[in-house]
Amino acid sequence: MAQTLTPVADVRELDTPGGDIHLELRRGRLVVRFAGEIDTALRARFDQVLITVRAAHEPVEVDCRDVTFFCAEGVRMLMLLQAPAGGPGVTELRSSPWVDRALRLSGVERYPSAL
Repeated sequence: MAQTLTPVADVRELDTPGGDIHLELRRGRLVVRFAGEIDTALRARFDQVLITVRAAHEPVEVDCRDVTFFCAEGVRMLMLLQAPAGGPGVTELRSSPWVDRALRLSGVERYPSAL
């Protein structure tokens, strides 16, 4: 069973109807899960997740399999996760066609962890 980590008590208020970002602990690993429509409306939610990821100094897995829309803001989020200050970055990316397309259109030929 996945455990959700929340850096602040009121993080649930940042949820938007179109998409969501969750930080979970699965099998002792940090997992950032993107779902639904990932756009600028999720910036505050992502910023809270990123603070926790950076503070943990642990590798992170990214799960985007449930993404139905992914814009340039989503690409920015992935890039910020890949090189967190002082942390090891992303070890695995589970993608979706939407994410693959956005990365390709943004000029990111391959996401660094997807080699």
